[in-house]
Amino acid sequence: MRPRKTAQCWAHVDDIVTGHILAMENGKVGESYIICGERYETLEAFRLAAKVAGKREPAAVSPGLMKVMSILVKPFDSLMPAEYTSEGLRVVAGVTYIGDNSKAKRELGYNPRPVSDGWVETVRHEMKLLRML
Repeated sequence: MRPRKTAQCWAHVDDIVTGHILAMENGKVGESYIICGERYETLEAFRLAAKVAGKREPAAVSPGLMKVMSILVKPFDSLMPAEYTSEGLRVVAGVTYIGDNSKAKRELGYNPRPVSDGWVETVRHEMKLLRML
Protein backbone atom coordinates (compact mmCIF):
# COMPACT_ATOMS: atom_id res chain seq x y z
CA MET A 1 0.00 0.00 0.00
CA ARG A 2 1.14 3.53 -0.76
CA PRO A 3 -0.09 6.83 0.63
CA ARG A 4 -1.72 9.43 -1.57
CA LYS A 5 0.08 12.78 -1.96
CA THR A 6 3.61 11.55 -1.22
CA ALA A 7 5.74 12.85 -4.07
CA GLN A 8 9.32 13.28 -5.17
CA CYS A 9 11.12 14.60 -8.20
CA TRP A 10 11.98 11.45 -10.11
CA ALA A 11 14.74 11.25 -12.70
CA HIS A 12 16.57 8.52 -14.56
CA VAL A 13 20.12 7.96 -13.32
CA ASP A 14 21.52 8.74 -16.78
CA ASP A 15 19.76 12.12 -16.72
CA ILE A 16 21.17 12.91 -13.27
CA VAL A 17 24.67 12.06 -14.49
CA THR A 18 24.16 14.28 -17.55
CA GLY A 19 22.94 17.10 -15.31
CA HIS A 20 26.05 16.90 -13.13
CA ILE A 21 28.31 16.90 -16.18
CA LEU A 22 26.45 19.92 -17.60
CA ALA A 23 26.87 21.73 -14.28
CA MET A 24 30.62 21.02 -14.25
CA GLU A 25 31.06 22.08 -17.88
CA ASN A 26 28.59 24.96 -18.19
CA GLY A 27 27.72 26.04 -14.66
CA LYS A 28 28.71 29.38 -13.23
CA VAL A 29 31.20 29.35 -10.35
CA GLY A 30 29.39 29.83 -7.04
CA GLU A 31 25.94 28.98 -8.44
CA SER A 32 23.77 26.06 -7.36
CA TYR A 33 21.61 23.95 -9.66
CA ILE A 34 18.90 21.50 -8.73
CA ILE A 35 19.41 18.42 -10.89
CA CYS A 36 16.14 16.54 -10.62
CA GLY A 37 13.31 15.24 -12.73
CA GLU A 38 9.62 16.02 -12.72
CA ARG A 39 7.32 15.90 -9.70
CA TYR A 40 5.62 12.52 -9.55
CA GLU A 41 3.53 10.92 -6.84
CA THR A 42 4.90 7.69 -5.40
CA LEU A 43 1.52 6.01 -5.74
CA GLU A 44 1.40 6.83 -9.45
CA ALA A 45 4.93 5.50 -9.94
CA PHE A 46 4.01 2.20 -8.30
CA ARG A 47 0.80 2.01 -10.33
CA LEU A 48 2.86 2.43 -13.50
CA ALA A 49 5.33 -0.21 -12.30
CA ALA A 50 2.46 -2.61 -11.60
CA LYS A 51 1.05 -2.04 -15.09
CA VAL A 52 4.43 -2.65 -16.73
CA ALA A 53 5.01 -5.77 -14.61
CA GLY A 54 1.48 -7.10 -15.09
CA LYS A 55 0.95 -7.08 -11.33
CA ARG A 56 -1.78 -5.80 -9.06
CA GLU A 57 -1.68 -2.08 -8.23
CA PRO A 58 -0.80 -1.08 -4.68
CA ALA A 59 -3.67 0.02 -2.48
CA ALA A 60 -4.00 3.75 -1.98
CA VAL A 61 -4.37 4.97 1.59
CA SER A 62 -4.67 8.40 3.13
CA PRO A 63 -1.62 9.99 4.72
CA GLY A 64 -3.63 10.20 7.96
CA LEU A 65 -4.01 6.41 8.06
CA MET A 66 -0.25 6.01 7.63
CA LYS A 67 0.33 8.38 10.57
CA VAL A 68 -2.06 6.38 12.76
CA MET A 69 -0.36 3.14 11.70
CA SER A 70 3.02 4.65 12.61
CA ILE A 71 1.81 5.04 16.20
CA LEU A 72 0.37 1.52 16.35
CA VAL A 73 3.52 -0.25 15.09
CA LYS A 74 5.95 1.58 17.41
CA PRO A 75 6.16 -1.33 19.91
CA PHE A 76 7.17 -3.62 17.03
CA ASP A 77 9.84 -1.38 15.43
CA SER A 78 12.70 -3.76 16.24
CA LEU A 79 10.92 -6.57 14.39
CA MET A 80 9.95 -4.61 11.28
CA PRO A 81 11.82 -3.78 8.07
CA ALA A 82 12.83 -0.08 8.09
CA GLU A 83 10.07 1.05 5.73
CA TYR A 84 7.39 -0.40 8.01
CA THR A 85 8.68 0.98 11.32
CA SER A 86 6.91 3.86 13.03
CA GLU A 87 9.48 6.25 11.55
CA GLY A 88 9.30 4.68 8.09
CA LEU A 89 5.51 4.97 7.95
CA ARG A 90 5.55 8.51 9.31
CA VAL A 91 8.12 9.62 6.75
CA VAL A 92 6.08 8.45 3.75
CA ALA A 93 2.75 9.77 5.05
CA GLY A 94 2.09 12.49 2.51
CA VAL A 95 5.61 13.92 2.55
CA THR A 96 6.99 15.60 -0.55
CA TYR A 97 10.54 16.11 -1.70
CA ILE A 98 10.08 18.57 -4.54
CA GLY A 99 12.77 20.54 -6.33
CA ASP A 100 12.65 23.04 -9.16
CA ASN A 101 15.02 22.25 -12.03
CA SER A 102 14.04 25.27 -14.16
CA LYS A 103 17.36 27.05 -13.53
CA ALA A 104 19.31 23.94 -14.61
CA LYS A 105 17.16 23.68 -17.72
CA ARG A 106 17.53 27.35 -18.56
CA GLU A 107 21.23 27.84 -17.79
CA LEU A 108 22.70 24.39 -18.42
CA GLY A 109 20.46 22.93 -21.11
CA TYR A 110 19.42 20.14 -18.71
CA ASN A 111 16.49 18.17 -20.13
CA PRO A 112 15.54 15.03 -18.18
CA ARG A 113 13.22 12.51 -19.81
CA PRO A 114 9.64 12.15 -18.54
CA VAL A 115 9.23 9.95 -15.47
CA SER A 116 7.05 7.53 -17.39
CA ASP A 117 9.85 6.81 -19.89
CA GLY A 118 12.67 6.39 -17.38
CA TRP A 119 10.56 4.49 -14.85
CA VAL A 120 9.29 2.00 -17.43
CA GLU A 121 12.90 1.37 -18.52
CA THR A 122 13.95 0.88 -14.89
CA VAL A 123 11.09 -1.51 -14.09
CA ARG A 124 11.82 -3.60 -17.18
CA HIS A 125 15.53 -3.71 -16.27
CA GLU A 126 14.71 -4.92 -12.75
CA MET A 127 12.30 -7.50 -14.14
CA LYS A 128 15.08 -8.86 -16.36
CA LEU A 129 17.40 -9.13 -13.36
CA LEU A 130 14.68 -11.04 -11.51
CA ARG A 131 14.11 -13.23 -14.60
CA MET A 132 10.54 -12.02 -14.90
CA LEU A 133 10.97 -11.16 -18.60
